[in-house]
Amino acid sequence: MTVFVVVAATFFATLGGGLLALRTTKHLGALIALGAGVRIGAAFFDLAPESAREMGSLDQAMLFAGIGFLAFYVLERLTLIHVGHEAGHPVERHEHVGALGAGGMSVHS
Repeated sequence: MTVFVVVAATFFATLGGGLLALRTTKHLGALIALGAGVRIGAAFFDLAPESAREMGSLDQAMLFAGIGFLAFYVLERLTLIHVGHEAGHPVERHEHVGALGAGGMSVHS
C-alpha cells in the first residue's frame, strides 16, 4: 500500500509542476532551468554511480548514457516535439507540446 501512495504522490507532484509550468509565463525560463537541473542532478549524482556499480565499469555506464541521450535527441528532432526559434520556426505558443510534455513527465514519474 505504501508503494501506491508514493507513486500517486510522485505522479501528482510532477503533474502539478507541469501544470504550473504551463500557467507560468513571467518566470518560465527559470522554472525550466530548475527542472533541468534537478533531472541532471538526479541522473549524475544518483543514477550514474549506481549504473556504474551494476555494470562494473564507469566508462561503459557513461557510454550508454551518451547513447541514450543521442537516441532521445534524434527522436525529439524526428518527431518535432520541440519547435523553437533555433530551428528557424517562428516563436509561437504550442500548448499541445506543453500538455504532451507535462503528461509524459507525469506518466514517466
